[in-house]
Amino acid sequence: AGASAGSGYIQVFEWSLSEGRWQGVHSFGPPDSSGITAFGQALTLSADSSIVAVHASDKAIVYSVANLLAGLEGTPIVVDLTGKSINDLSVSSGAVAVGYTSTRGNASIWSLDLDQGTLGSEIVLSPTGDGHSDHFGQSVSLSASGQWLAVGAPGDMEWQFLPENQGWEEEVWYSEEVEVWDIVG
Repeated sequence: AGASAGSGYIQVFEWSLSEGRWQGVHSFGPPDSSGITAFGQALTLSADSSIVAVHASDKAIVYSVANLLAGLEGTPIVVDLTGKSINDLSVSSGAVAVGYTSTRGNASIWSLDLDQGTLGSEIVLSPTGDGHSDHFGQSVSLSASGQWLAVGAPGDMEWQFLPENQGWEEEVWYSEEVEVWDIVG
């Protein structure tokens, strides 16, 4: 599949142990008729290599790697963050996390159901307090199990975060520059 010329693409490589080199095995572009630009601005693979999430302009697009390699791109899951500037994204086998800036730094996490092609409810994680929140969400990293999420705030001072509880229970730890949540589903 592909969108307009110059919108970007992703090339998937696999390490060939027998040949001792990386080999290109598949390439793909944004969904047809998506109007997406800057496809491939950033991307991440899940630890089990089952999911790839791609940053494209103000969207995060999530694909099943097995479907891509089989030539069945299907309908990817599109996380639309129109009006927000995506900083980073991370994916596990069951969730996608995105760090972004709107009026201040934020991070959001959604559960994924690739079989159904659906996103769960958004959980927004925002810092509390004034003045030290602009860089929150500059980096995000989700553990392979989807239980742990780390959110970076480079250059900000230490402060406590209280995530907005929207259905999951969160326990919050805080330290300077990187915030970690243990997400229990």
